[in-house]
Amino acid sequence: MPKRIIEDFTGAKKEMDCIGCAITEAGKDQPGYIIETRLFHAHQDYEIPIIGFVVLSTKRHIISFDEFTDEEAAEFIGLVREIRRAQRQVLGIETVYFIQEENNIGSHFHLWFLPRYEWMNDEAKFGKKLNSARPVLQFSKTHMKTPKNIAAVKEAAEKLRVYLNK
Repeated sequence: MPKRIIEDFTGAKKEMDCIGCAITEAGKDQPGYIIETRLFHAHQDYEIPIIGFVVLSTKRHIISFDEFTDEEAAEFIGLVREIRRAQRQVLGIETVYFIQEENNIGSHFHLWFLPRYEWMNDEAKFGKKLNSARPVLQFSKTHMKTPKNIAAVKEAAEKLRVYLNK
């Protein structure tokens, strides 16, 4: 896999071969770190500064649910439930879009927990419902890397980390 430069949600640019491996290796030092188990890690989305936008990823290079070991499958559903509960109870996030793509060859399986906020309902700007996901992500990446929003994103990730690691 060729190295590429990726800008994280704080605006820092890093060169890496595999974003999943880089996040796993950084562990608790990764901005937006939330929780890590032997098989998975969860963190604030690496590139997109949306408050409470969590990514749950395998540590292994796999791309689909059907590649999970029995142990991964059992742990995964528990983590999904706990992370979603934390989003609701700690951050007050009422609606989440779960997104998982299988087109990342050589990548890590990951599930996005994309919160749905009121500002995302601007149909003229973003489109309707799930069709709005890509425009919302692009808008966030280019317009929401402000010091105030980055601080709020970090604070939300820290609240989730504390809740999930108690």
